[in-house]
Parts: sequence; C-alpha cells; structure tokens
Amino acid sequence: MTPPSDIIVVGAGIIGCAVAHELARRGASVEIVDERPVGMGATQASAGVLAPYIEAGAHGPLHDLAVRSLDLYDDFVARVSAESGSAIPYHRNGTIDVALNEAEMCTLAASADALAKRGVSARLLDAAAVRAEEPLVGDVVVGGLVIDTHGFVAGRRPTRAPRNPAVQACGTAAHAAVSRSCTPATVARSSKPASSTVAPTSMVPSSHGTK
Repeated sequence: MTPPSDIIVVGAGIIGCAVAHELARRGASVEIVDERPVGMGATQASAGVLAPYIEAGAHGPLHDLAVRSLDLYDDFVARVSAESGSAIPYHRNGTIDVALNEAEMCTLAASADALAKRGVSARLLDAAAVRAEEPLVGDVVVGGLVIDTHGFVAGRRPTRAPRNPAVQACGTAAHAAVSRSCTPATVARSSKPASSTVAPTSMVPSSHGTK
C-alpha cells in the first residue's frame, strides 16, 4: 500500500509546481492534483510579466509580497533550470508604462519620485525616448516610465521541464507526483489521509483528510 503523502497541492500550474518543488526539496512527500495536464490552466494564459511596482497596487502587504517575490526570482530560476536541465526564458529587461496625455505623465512622474525614494531604478522618458525604447508605440504617446528591475518569465516552462522534480512520477528523489485521476472536488471527498492540503494561496490543515 502506497503511504499517504505529507502534503497534497491542488493545482499543477507554476505556483502549485513551485510550492511542491520547494516542499519536496525540504523533505516532504508531495502529491499534486489537477484535472488538466501540467501547466495547462491559468499558467498557459499568463503573460509572465514580473512587474510589482505597476501591477501590485499601492504600497501595502500585497505590494511588499510581490516585490519580495521578484527579488527571489533570479535564484529561483537559476536553481530550477539547473535541477531540471532545461533553460527557462527569463529576462530582467524592464517595463515601459506609457502616458497618453500630460495628466498621465504627471502621474508617472509622481511614481518615479516615489520609486526613487525607495531606491528603485526608474527613468522618465519623453515621447522620442519612448519610441527609441519601443518603436511600435503609437504616435499619441507623450512620454513614459521605465522601471529597470521588472522582467519576464515564461511561466509555463518551469512546469514542463523534463526533469523537474516537482512533476516527476512517484518514487523519485523529490518524492513529488502529479495525479490527473481526480479533480479538486474528488480530493474533497477522498478518505486518503494527508497532513495538509495546499491551494495556490493558502494552506488548510487537514489531519483527518481534506474536507
């Protein structure tokens, strides 16, 4: 009889696989469940933009978490690439937030000042400089803001790496497995014990199985 997993991760996207990978690295036996193939949910539709300073809203807990996450990406991508034997497209080449009128340009200027106070590299550009950075922008652009620390990752690639220990079959050194035999609803009805169940954003204690 196969022993129960320490942890069941619901969702085999980039977040689920990354969580399972890290847990397995720390010695837990992990099972990932998803009704779809690995990386074929929201992950396949993700643009992979890593831009917390323009996407995470005003300064607060979510913003701080997103910035911390960005800071961890260099080491994370390097480690997963090395362990999987598959290069992951990843670039810290910045983002351009464009302004279409003077009011929007004033907003970008205020953002640039706020970022400068936090020690974040940000450059205000006039219309000509924006077109030099990105020739395909429209003629109505009056300026823009470049945030150099932002970047891009091909989110689906880490989930499909051929030797990614988070997505190999049972019995590997990482002790992580992916099951497509049940949906999250089926997991909820299962009597199989597990010490905890991990959804993409939370952990739910379940010493007597999931409910």
